[in-house]
Amino acid sequence: MKYKQDTNIDKFALDEELIVQADLSRKYGELWADALDERDTWKNRLELLKAEKSLHIRSNFKDYEFDTKPTEDAIKAMTLRDPKIQEAQKELQNANKVVNKLVVARESIEQKGRRLDRLVDLWKLNYWADPLDRINIDSMQAQSGRKAIMKELNENPRLRRRKNG
Repeated sequence: MKYKQDTNIDKFALDEELIVQADLSRKYGELWADALDERDTWKNRLELLKAEKSLHIRSNFKDYEFDTKPTEDAIKAMTLRDPKIQEAQKELQNANKVVNKLVVARESIEQKGRRLDRLVDLWKLNYWADPLDRINIDSMQAQSGRKAIMKELNENPRLRRRKNG
């Protein structure tokens, strides 16, 4: 699983990042669903193994060196010592670990989507514009403002009379 790489953002390729975001969300959603299915399979398998072992102990308690019917705690203890059940518990534990990692991955991918939204907003505000471009824009705005003021002054009838006067 390379979700750490999938959560990185290239702020200079926001268009590409936005295109793959939905695919990443789907990919990790499917991986999570598959991991849940795998975990549930191991959970069911473990329960079945425990039930079968418990039933076998109850039916054949003398084979397990019990003189009388064993208590519930004794059956549980014998059941947990079974190698097949211990193996199934390990597999369930591993499956839970995968599910938990995929929860983190899905949340990270969702967070990446929110970060992309914010970065697009910054891009629209020219956050990464060259500082020289900003200076040029400011000076052009100042020059056009001066021209507008001069034009207004030249068109003012009172000032025109004074000038001509």
